[in-house]
Amino acid sequence: MKDLIEGQELCGEDASTDAAALEVMPGAIATPANQVANRMEAARDSAADALEGAASTLQKKSGTVSGTSNIVRELGNRLEAAAHYVRRFDAREFIASTKECAKKYPATWLTVSVAVGFAVGWSIRRR
Repeated sequence: MKDLIEGQELCGEDASTDAAALEVMPGAIATPANQVANRMEAARDSAADALEGAASTLQKKSGTVSGTSNIVRELGNRLEAAAHYVRRFDAREFIASTKECAKKYPATWLTVSVAVGFAVGWSIRRR
């Protein structure tokens, strides 16, 4: 069977193990992973700006709202912390660690992937 992406043989009559067939996969997966990382990095700054704007607004309004000022101020602080986390988040590092985890624990990774796929499919179908 030929790989549609790179035209390389994935498995044939002489393939002795599944591991030999999967050696082709990193190249086929690398391009979409890089595209996802680029999109995540592009969205990161705008998401962090939005969180910081919301945090700033809540912190300014916390003094004007009676009785709930501590709660509103704390919510603003949490949003600001979330904005800092989003700014520090490195999509490429996340993808690299995810790939490493998938290589280290393939059965667990496959099980979790199937479960997430069913959950997403079920939620989409219910709409």
